Amino acid sequence: MAHRTPNYTVVIVMMVVALAGSIAFARRPEPNPAKADVTAIPQQAGDWMLSHEEPLDTNVVAQLKADSFVDRWYVNPQGQQVQLLVVYRRYGRREFAHRPELCFPAAGYTISKKGTTTLSWAGSDVPAVHMTATAKNGANTNIAYFFASGKKTEENFIQQQLWMALERVIPNKNGWTFIRLQSPTVTTPEDAMAAQQDFMRDFAPQIERIITTDAQTAS
Repeated sequence: MAHRTPNYTVVIVMMVVALAGSIAFARRPEPNPAKADVTAIPQQAGDWMLSHEEPLDTNVVAQLKADSFVDRWYVNPQGQQVQLLVVYRRYGRREFAHRPELCFPAAGYTISKKGTTTLSWAGSDVPAVHMTATAKNGANTNIAYFFASGKKTEENFIQQQLWMALERVIPNKNGWTFIRLQSPTVTTPEDAMAAQQDFMRDFAPQIERIITTDAQTAS
């Protein structure tokens, strides 16, 4: 699918509102907000089972400054693999700058294609960034990601950052979560993407339940 061009009119309006709001109505975060623990994501859902945990480099952990995160590999009976990286931030904006467009080239990958796809979330298919990348040894990998806040999602990084800026004025009780899937391209990128879509149909309800903290705050 073709890469979606941001709606720059919406972006500009959001920037103006965020700037005006932050000046006129600056508010501190509410004390003791509910926070999500994404390590509670289950080890199995549907046909997918946990293969192993992937320890993150200490430098990466320091850059993320996450309230909670998890990096795991899952496998299904057909031998298809999906790496799930989930980074939850209750507050803060800049830490989400550690995105695949930056970290994969830094790790020696060459991004060969970037566009959009869809992944399951909140009972429907939502847009997600889709990339294919090649390692130095020639191995290909399939990457898909988006940001989620409760049932709301955003695949465009700039617009997601603007949402977070606005939420300094109107607090968001769910925070934001970065969800990234990665799979080795064993046959075709289409097969790898289909595996990730199947994975999210099973795991999306579990992840959504854990990162939706507004009910916890209300209670």
